[in-house]
Amino acid sequence: MAKNMTCSNSNDDHLCNIQSSFSTNTISDNSDYLFSKLDVKSYGTITFPQNNCNQANFIRISPDVCPTQVRELFIGQNYDTRPSLVISIMGSAKESSLRSKLFRIFREGLLQVAQTTNVWIITAGLNSRVTRFFGEIIRTNSDPSRPIYLIGITSWGCISNVSQLDVHDTNVIYSKLKSDEKEATPLEANHTHFIFIDDKTKYKHGCAIKFRARFERAISGEGFSLQTMTNNNQIKDKSIRSYSQSKQSDNMPVVVVVIEGCADAIKKVYQSAVKDRIPVVLVEGTGGCCDLFAKCYHLYNEYKSKMESCAQTNENSSSLIEQNEQIKNKIREALQIVNHEMAETSCTNAPDEGLDFFELIYECVETRNIFLNFIDFKVHDLSGEDVNFSILQALLKVTSGNDSCKTKPEEKREQLNLAYEWKQIDIIKNSIMKDERDWKKIELNDLFLKALIENQANFVELYLDHDFPLHDLFENKNQILDLYKIENIHFKNELNSPLRSIYSEIIQPFIDNHSLIDADCDPDNLATNSKNDSSSIISEIDIDKELFLWSVVTGRHELAFLFWTRGRNKICAAFIAILIYKSKAKKEKNLKYYEWADQLEYFAVEILEKFYSTNPLKCKQAIVRAVPEFDNVTWLQLAVLAESKSFIAKKGAQAVLKDIWYGRIDHHVGHSLIIFSSFMLWYSVFLPYYEENNTYNQPDVYQYSHLIFLILFSYVILYAYFPRYEFQSDRCFLNEEEHNNSETKSISNLTNINMTINVNSSSKSNLQSHYGPSASELILILWVFTLFCEEIRQIRANKAQSLYKKIKKYFSIFWNKLDALAIILFILGCILRFLPINQCFCFARIVLAIDLCLWYIRTLDIFSAIKRLGPKLVMIGEMIHDLKFFMLMLTVFILAFGVPAYSLLDDVEKHSWHLPRYIINFAYWQIFGELQEIDQIEKNYELSGYVIFFLLVAYMTVANILLINLLIAMFSNTFDRLHSDTNCIWKFQQYSLVCYELKRPLLPPPLIIISHIWRIIIYIFSHIIRINWFYMKYIEEKNQAKKIKANKILTKQIEEIEDALGHEIYFFSLKNNQEQIGSNEERIYSPQEISSNKIKTLENQIQIIQNQQSNMFQYLESLMSGIKKIGGNDIEKPK
Repeated sequence: MAKNMTCSNSNDDHLCNIQSSFSTNTISDNSDYLFSKLDVKSYGTITFPQNNCNQANFIRISPDVCPTQVRELFIGQNYDTRPSLVISIMGSAKESSLRSKLFRIFREGLLQVAQTTNVWIITAGLNSRVTRFFGEIIRTNSDPSRPIYLIGITSWGCISNVSQLDVHDTNVIYSKLKSDEKEATPLEANHTHFIFIDDKTKYKHGCAIKFRARFERAISGEGFSLQTMTNNNQIKDKSIRSYSQSKQSDNMPVVVVVIEGCADAIKKVYQSAVKDRIPVVLVEGTGGCCDLFAKCYHLYNEYKSKMESCAQTNENSSSLIEQNEQIKNKIREALQIVNHEMAETSCTNAPDEGLDFFELIYECVETRNIFLNFIDFKVHDLSGEDVNFSILQALLKVTSGNDSCKTKPEEKREQLNLAYEWKQIDIIKNSIMKDERDWKKIELNDLFLKALIENQANFVELYLDHDFPLHDLFENKNQILDLYKIENIHFKNELNSPLRSIYSEIIQPFIDNHSLIDADCDPDNLATNSKNDSSSIISEIDIDKELFLWSVVTGRHELAFLFWTRGRNKICAAFIAILIYKSKAKKEKNLKYYEWADQLEYFAVEILEKFYSTNPLKCKQAIVRAVPEFDNVTWLQLAVLAESKSFIAKKGAQAVLKDIWYGRIDHHVGHSLIIFSSFMLWYSVFLPYYEENNTYNQPDVYQYSHLIFLILFSYVILYAYFPRYEFQSDRCFLNEEEHNNSETKSISNLTNINMTINVNSSSKSNLQSHYGPSASELILILWVFTLFCEEIRQIRANKAQSLYKKIKKYFSIFWNKLDALAIILFILGCILRFLPINQCFCFARIVLAIDLCLWYIRTLDIFSAIKRLGPKLVMIGEMIHDLKFFMLMLTVFILAFGVPAYSLLDDVEKHSWHLPRYIINFAYWQIFGELQEIDQIEKNYELSGYVIFFLLVAYMTVANILLINLLIAMFSNTFDRLHSDTNCIWKFQQYSLVCYELKRPLLPPPLIIISHIWRIIIYIFSHIIRINWFYMKYIEEKNQAKKIKANKILTKQIEEIEDALGHEIYFFSLKNNQEQIGSNEERIYSPQEISSNKIKTLENQIQIIQNQQSNMFQYLESLMSGIKKIGGNDIEKPK
């Protein structure tokens, strides 16, 4: 036996031994002290041969140990998880017909409760009928993540083969000895924990029964109400953090469930109801003491109601006492309890002599009537939900009992807490809070926080629907900060503003550091905002928005949707959540975040579409409206950040883009006239406008300007690029020494490409010297310099907190990377071009040639807004990703063939850095049919020739047939995948181009230098000389994006329409989801669900058979009664 106990099944957390569980970091530091204070005589784990997957923890203690310390031990072992319900089982189940129905309803009820709350079940622990019955129920639990802890409390001297359990920190394989006496009983194999009570006696259960009563009293305490929260002022002032630390200190609700039962059950009910004030649920119809209590309960209520009606006319107290005695005597005669016969049913082996069991029953019914509850087992349609409801009703009756020290609101609060623990929201609506005025009388702050932190969206929605004062609860902004801290989110610098700390350290990293509040604190904006906007998200908190962001960051999806429906600016909030979800999905590699993001994107797109169909004008204004709550961003800007192509593709967004593209020009004007007016500016006066002259850019000018730039660049490098000095040779690069004859021969067989630029004379090679650069070259340099200034302007115009973030954001766009590389190469070429070295000039020509290639590729960006060409660019980009992996595989096969074949084809050669090129040149062009060496291979009939021949056959088969077709298949798959989304892709690219051109200055390069000079002048006069007119111009130039600042009336109209459409779409989606779930017949069930469904089907069939059998017995009894009336008592009954 292993001394260091380990767990055999990772799915069962309770497999770890008791003492080692207290060494974890999640358990309090006094656990070892608590364990030693219990004076544990033995402890370890038990493995049962008939249930190897279960290991039960056990401890052996003396009967005088403090039960409160044992309770803390169990809570600590379960990682400080407090159970929401403790069920103590008492009784038996002798008849097999009862056991099958009991098994069905209790299994259904307990497993249903386990899905929503933590449950402990306390039994006698021995392998008796009722204990084995509940053990089998626990064994059928198919969800290991929601375990039900089955705790057995039994006497040490009553256990079969108890000697093998006298161990310390050891795993025991438990088995029953055949030589054990009849009084000893084996343990039940499905329990998770055992508490053995050792009073040094043998075969006596009394010590275990007494300790069990004390243990249940310690769990229940004085009651399980929220005693620490009775002061309303304390509740209101309590912080979230202190609430989270103290929420585990409450007592736990305990319910005693009795099935059938013997004399011990009567004493147990009396102990629980009368002395310990613990509610009891008895299953009426199972026989034994349950039927006795039920009969006494019903007769007492019947006689008592009659007596109260008579007492209204007779006020004599002596007559009331006599009537009570008469009721008691009538019930005693009806029950006919024989004490010595009842005492013989006790299993304690020490029956109490002279004990009147009727007095115990009657006292329970008379003095603790509300503590007794009954489940009518005779009802045919009894289900697990009925059992759960009966247990919860028993707890609710106790909270609304005769405790005069509790007021009505306190009772309601206790009942609300119980219903919440059981997640029974229907009971709150229908039974507890039936009057609307009750919601206003009860302090619900702690219950709301509890539901909020534990992600119970249904309860949060219920509280909010009844006008819960959400703003009063979060009046202190630090409360929101505490919500994040509960989720172990720590802040490096807690600034003066809690919102600033949340946004700067949590929200902004999720959305690529796009500011939500920093722009409002920008020094350039403070002057204007202070005059016009008195409300700011820093000074005025939007609780629904902040709780929505908290729910999104912490992954509380249902709560996020709840606060999204309640909040304003639904589209902006949806896109912020999409950015956060996509960021979390990349970091955590969890696909559920993408599903949530898609759902929010669907809502935003549907709101836009319905908005545009109902009111196109206001919809276009809403799309470009600056939203102050989100840093004055617009719907379009957030849609681009979230890469929502479907949102951009909708009619409303496209209508706004069309307005931006045309400006004030009539949309019916042809493109030819607009292009003509771009070059002939005087003609733009005659174009038809809507209201006033066009104040927006003409993007076509930039496109044609780039084409002119390419023509100029090509002309310079082909015809006007001369050195400034005389060349000493007629070559750009001097050749190295000639290779030896063998090397030259082999090289000439493989390639005819010369590695140098051969020129016959300086005049033929156009390398004649010039005094200085040509005019076209100077224009080209000036042109590129203006482009360089424009790129600097774009970097500076980015909204970011630092220069590093601005540069990072700038290089996040592919075309910006290409522009930067092209400008750097041009500058490098100009530097090399002016160095007085022949090789530098030739290097400059090479650099500029590569640079010109990049500028031509840059032209592709112009095609992105063309409907037929734009999506093709996206496909090319995706195919390049496919080509990366293909080229990696192709390189392996090229080297696998080229190096061996080249080594066999030629002799050993002198080392040369050109050899890799020869090998690749030899192998690569074979794929395309350039079989230059086939003749040489065919004439070689030596072994090396055959090897090269087979290598060539294998290489051509793999490269030409397999790899090329694989590449075609990859490209086809990419094309098919993107072709279906062509429209959205094109419209998204069109938006990007429109916004890019809108932010650029009016004049194209090289005239753009005038715009740059004007911007410098504005900056100097606004910030240094501080002229107000120039400062306003500076602000206007800085905020060039297409935005409108709506007044209060327009803002209210837009938000009302957005809210109404958001609610309509959300609830319509919920309805469709419910219908889809209800009609989903092709659901794939897990193996546990399949087994559970089969068990339910079998139980239903057994129940049908039992009902038919019961009906048959009743029919036979009535038939025999009729026969007896006819034939008399002489008829013989079958034996």
